[in-house]
Amino acid sequence: MASRHQQAYDDVYGATPKHHSSWTHELLAGAAAFAATKAYEDH
Repeated sequence: MASRHQQAYDDVYGATPKHHSSWTHELLAGAAAFAATKAYEDH
């Protein structure tokens, strides 16, 4: 049986992580990074 502290941790953080990445998020992040770098270099 899980301890009270373990149960509280699982309630806050979840027993299993639900982190997903998708290619659209990767593409958007890459485009934003490229635009920021280009703007910095052009300045």
